[in-house]
Amino acid sequence: QWNLPNLPEGTEVWIKRDDLSGMQLSGNKVRKLEFLLSDAVAQGADCVITVGGIQSNHCRATAVAAKYLNLDCYLILRTSKLLVDQDPGLVGNLLVERLLGAHIDLVSKEEYGKIGSVALADLLKKRLLEEGRKPYVIPVGGSNSLGTWGYIEAVRELEQQIQLSGDVQFDDIVVACGRYFISTCYSVLFYGDSCVCALTVVSCLDPKSCGIDTSRLDHIELFAVAELLLVLL
Repeated sequence: QWNLPNLPEGTEVWIKRDDLSGMQLSGNKVRKLEFLLSDAVAQGADCVITVGGIQSNHCRATAVAAKYLNLDCYLILRTSKLLVDQDPGLVGNLLVERLLGAHIDLVSKEEYGKIGSVALADLLKKRLLEEGRKPYVIPVGGSNSLGTWGYIEAVRELEQQIQLSGDVQFDDIVVACGRYFISTCYSVLFYGDSCVCALTVVSCLDPKSCGIDTSRLDHIELFAVAELLLVLL
């Protein structure tokens, strides 16, 4: 429970501490990686590829988790055109990734927007296959049908915590989301009849700053929904 000042009478604010999910430096990102990296190991992969911004928390979490599993990690990081040909330095998440031995490729926002994350990862995958490696590609943010199960389990976990508390009930759940809010929104469906909460989603991403074609966002989200439904049916 978060004891904020000046709350209206009878109002309580609680926080789901995903930074205490059991894996330091990773927070909520590890939920999707639990399923994705399990699949990578099951497929016999010896390395993983993922894509994100220059200070991506998802990429940092992937590098940490891959290290635990003795998998090499390849990161394609989006940055400004001016910095593409420079050493990325040892700042923030980059420090952690480089300490862990992750392989880092920089790509400009313009190139990222033109080629796309899927094609960039596929090109790297092809190169690694030619070198005799067994790469496993994790999409941006780990957001696909398999990764979605991490948040389905998170909702079930929250439901169990509410039941164990005995007398705590929530009226509204507020979630901060980036590009892919489908995982979180659709996970709430798995509350079942016991879910009486409203869901408020707050976007914390500027698509244009990430080189994302905003005209395609609806198609991206619909594809994510369709992919999840194919798994469930």
